[in-house]
Amino acid sequence: MRTIRGTFAALVCVGLTLSAIPAKAEIMRVDGHFPAISDEAANLRSIAVADFSGEDGPHLSLLVSDRLREVRIDGRPWLNVLSGGFGRDAEASLGGNVRTSIDENVITLQRSVCVAKDANGGCAQSADQPVECLRVTVSVRPDLRLLRGNGALVWQWSQANSTNLEYCPDFDDQPDVDPEIERMLGEFARTIRYQLAPAHEGRNVRVLEGRGDLPRPLRNSYRNAMRQVERDATAACNGFAALLPQAPAHTQLMFNNALCAERNGQYDQAASVYQQLANGRGAVREGRDGLARIEQYRRANAQIVTRGG
Repeated sequence: MRTIRGTFAALVCVGLTLSAIPAKAEIMRVDGHFPAISDEAANLRSIAVADFSGEDGPHLSLLVSDRLREVRIDGRPWLNVLSGGFGRDAEASLGGNVRTSIDENVITLQRSVCVAKDANGGCAQSADQPVECLRVTVSVRPDLRLLRGNGALVWQWSQANSTNLEYCPDFDDQPDVDPEIERMLGEFARTIRYQLAPAHEGRNVRVLEGRGDLPRPLRNSYRNAMRQVERDATAACNGFAALLPQAPAHTQLMFNNALCAERNGQYDQAASVYQQLANGRGAVREGRDGLARIEQYRRANAQIVTRGG
């Protein structure tokens, strides 16, 4: 357990006391490749991860190495992650510094204080009163660089995260900052993984309901298709497709068919409909979100093709 310094000891010594989704909304899962944030880093086949400097630097470097080794694209490892003496053979090396700080400030909080004792010395009455306490601010900031063997900068990244813990001596247990630091390091490692490598993942997208504008003879079929979305997405998509020629301008049906096209990897078809919706066909936000996903798929696929297998 990492100890809290300074002010704690002083206090103890002196004896101080998508829009909200409806509950029944139907969700369709769509899978695809999502791009690395850095196109240049995505072109690498091997990376050496050095021990980052700073008290928590070596631990973050291990977490990052593990995250990058876990990356699989189409079932195959994406990166060769090297360390130690083997690092000299890597195309680029990741290094940097991790700064961790723990700052303490005296604050006033309310705590239940004994204000009257009974004949046996026990507390007969208590009341909430202001007492001097501490707010501990735990901050972690990595500053990292990914460099090619010739010193050329591929990628640089810096991000800070912090959390506050409050503690009143004689009232509360002293907080343990280590779990908070571990949590922040884990979040950093996850972020770095997505900065440097593409991913194949699923997204949950809400299909659009609403049958009011459909011709009455189609409404039951539409409702049945909606009921299939989470149990059998293929059957649901077949149902939406069968209805579309009979109501080609129905906004919800247009969107749901575009979502099915996206699910099947028919990105041009999906993007064409999403563009119509984004231009004002009644589901502007959904259309824009769909276009953003298509753009991510295309960029990720370009990264994968550019780098090759």
